[in-house]
Amino acid sequence: CTGAEKQDGGGVNVDQRRDLASAENEVAAFDVALLREVNVPIIAVLHGYVVGGGLALALFADYRIGVSGGLVQLGILPRNITPRLHMSQQLPHVAGAGLTMSMYLEDTLFHMSDALHVGLVQALEFDVESARTQAMNVA
Repeated sequence: CTGAEKQDGGGVNVDQRRDLASAENEVAAFDVALLREVNVPIIAVLHGYVVGGGLALALFADYRIGVSGGLVQLGILPRNITPRLHMSQQLPHVAGAGLTMSMYLEDTLFHMSDALHVGLVQALEFDVESARTQAMNVA
């Protein structure tokens, strides 16, 4: 993704994706609701640029481990899309109402160390392998 075209992180044209949003929302909402039915802890390792749906999915994890050098951003308003995957309900539970509002309105970009400080992740590791090891230890 070069940034020369209107694309999200997955390399998909944002205007084309918007046409599919309603149907995807229904399927995604059902699938994500099933995560709450799982009777084991869900642990997420966040590395790279975690934005939009990736963040929404991570919010359903019981424990989130960030990898140094990564970035976390809501990324909703700049892309003219609506939140999906119950993000509006999950984010305030994780980050609190004030930070959630700031993330929506200012589209705050967090370095993983800042994400740890504000509670978006519970632990920080220096590389992906260390994060995976930590995830296995927590599980």
